[in-house]
Amino acid sequence: MRNAKSLILAVSLFGSLIAGGIAAADEGDRRGDRVHVRDHRGDAAQVVVTGGQDHRYAPVFQTPTRRPPVMVRDRVRPRRGMVWISGEYDYSDGRYAYRPGRYETARYGHHWVPARWVRTHHGWVKLDGHWDRR
Repeated sequence: MRNAKSLILAVSLFGSLIAGGIAAADEGDRRGDRVHVRDHRGDAAQVVVTGGQDHRYAPVFQTPTRRPPVMVRDRVRPRRGMVWISGEYDYSDGRYAYRPGRYETARYGHHWVPARWVRTHHGWVKLDGHWDRR
């Protein structure tokens, strides 16, 4: 008898959790909430999600079709404990813009991988520079 009561209690608790989860998941649709998602790459459009459907009203990101300009070779003096991050070109509003280089504090066990542009079948895509383990 005691095992039967425990089983009934467990089943009813499980059913309550399931019903509560379904109600919470459905709540966003009833209120008509809008979730705005913005691409971190800059020239991206917003995607609006309403009631489980997304409505895209612009491309996810903009890729240039023209080749990026030749990288400028910076002449810098070494500094103890610092790493020179070369200048790079960004693409915004239909044109390339140069962002000058800078010094950053060296990170132990890491090296800097510079930014680069890669040609794809959609156009040119920039791979941002980043720190990588040696």
